[in-house]
This record gives sequence, C-alpha cells and structure tokens, in this order.
Amino acid sequence: MNIQEKAIAHAYFKLKIYQKDGYEFQNFFTSIMNKYDSEFTPIKTQGNIGDRKNDGYIPSKGIYYQVYAPEKVDATEAISKIENDLDGLIEYWNDKCPVKEFNFVMNDKYKGAYPTINAKILEVGKKYNITAKLLLASQIENIFFQLKDEEIIEILGNIISVPIENLSFSSLNDVIEGIMKMPFKTNDSLIAPAEMEEKIKFNNLNEEVSKILNEHSIYIGQLEEYFSNKGDFEKEKVQQILTGIYEEAIKKISNNETDSNSIRFFYIVDKITPSKNNISIMNAIYILMSYYFEACDIFLNPNNKEN
Repeated sequence: MNIQEKAIAHAYFKLKIYQKDGYEFQNFFTSIMNKYDSEFTPIKTQGNIGDRKNDGYIPSKGIYYQVYAPEKVDATEAISKIENDLDGLIEYWNDKCPVKEFNFVMNDKYKGAYPTINAKILEVGKKYNITAKLLLASQIENIFFQLKDEEIIEILGNIISVPIENLSFSSLNDVIEGIMKMPFKTNDSLIAPAEMEEKIKFNNLNEEVSKILNEHSIYIGQLEEYFSNKGDFEKEKVQQILTGIYEEAIKKISNNETDSNSIRFFYIVDKITPSKNNISIMNAIYILMSYYFEACDIFLNPNNKEN
C-alpha cells in the first residue's frame, strides 16, 4: 500500500475500534491474531463450561488472551474481571499448557486505562510470577499494521481508493438501492452549496479524504444526470439518510479524536457499503460522498453562520 492507502486503512481501523463491542470486538481481534501468528488458537465457548477464561492462546509460547469490550469501560468491573479471569485461567490451563504471559485485551476506544486497572495488572503478574499486560486499542493497532497489505485489506474490506476506469452506473444503482433500504429521519433544512476546497479546509479533512473527494467530484455532473432520470424523491431520500448517518458519526466520534472528521467520513462510507463490494461499488460510493459533501448535506458548511 502507498502512503494514502495506509492512511485510509488507519482511519478504517480506528473506526472499527469505535464501532465494535462485546463479541463483535472479540471476533475482530481474533481475525487479527489469526493472521499475526499462525499458531494463535481461539477458544470457542462450550455451553455452561464456557472458555475457561481463555479467549485464545499461543500454545508453544504460553501466551494467553482474554478480551473485555463493553460499550463503556467500568473500572470496578474490569479489575474484578482481570483477577477472576486470571485465577480461572491458571486453575484450568496451567497444568495443560503453562501460563507464561497473560494479556488482558480491552477496547478502551483510545481513551487509555484507569490507573487502578494498570495497578491490578501489575499485581496479578506478581501474584503468579508471570508477564501480565494490558492490550489496548493502540497496541492492537500496532499488531494490526504489522500484517501484510493483503491481510489488512482482507480484514477491513475493499476500502482502498483506486483509479476510476469504466465506471458502471449499475454499481451506483446497487449502492443507492442499499441506502434506500436504510431507515432515515426527515430533515427539512437544505444548506446552500459551498466550494469543495474551502469546505474541505473548513472541516479540517486530511489529505487522503481530500484526494478522494476531489478525484471523484469530476463525476458529480454525471450523477446529477443520473438523479434527474430517477426523480427528486430518490435524491432527497439519499440526502436524508446520509445526513442522519453523519449526525450519528458526530455522536460516535469525539471532536477530541485526532482527524475526527476524516474518521467520520469513513464512518459514513462504512455504513453505506454493501457486504459484498468491489472496486466499482467503492468508486460509486465515493462519488456519492463527493456529491453530497459539495452540496453541504454532510459536514459543516463554511457559509452557514450557525457554524
């Protein structure tokens, strides 16, 4: 991957971290570890026996992983889970495959861990004389980007921007049909258009998103023609849906996050991407994003005094 593609992949990875909780996050982590170490062995829950406090391990190294990914981290709950999980892990697994390292995988959504959680990890490590570590979003990210390019794309999906050749408007139709099936809320206020570059700078979008918007904006005229054959209702409904997803992204992605608006851009893209996609569909999605971005239906309008 080139620098732009890696930056897009980085934004998508952070988006996955924000989106996934519980078993979804555990499955995401497992998919990474399966490619990171071929010996990594995930443990499936077995009825009332459970997984015996082991979500996955690397047998030859005695390295174990236990995942904790609630919607919101609770320090008391996390501390209790660390202690109980390691006690249960040692009790069941240590005589079968000696525990040398315990990793408590926590989806902190890049917020960090409370000092009491860090203290508990150190405490249990000393208790059993093993290496005990917290594995937070930033450390998982470091592991993820050690994977091969094709493995990264396989996990994230076909999200890399590519040159546009022979654009198929049947693909665009597929995207719009998918969007049309999504729930949306009415938004009666239409914002006046602003210049693309001015709006990109005003929203502080990074170079990668800026390139995507500019490269695909040259097809906006063709998209207008496409909509003119469909009627205003379809264009307005797609606008309302994208606006609703953008508002959802604002709630999900904090302004304190680096490149928050760029991550929100990929949040919308991810929401409207069909489960089975290809290069043509991804290009169609980026054209849609360029169209509604320029029309100021999504992201802030520099000409709107309310901003």
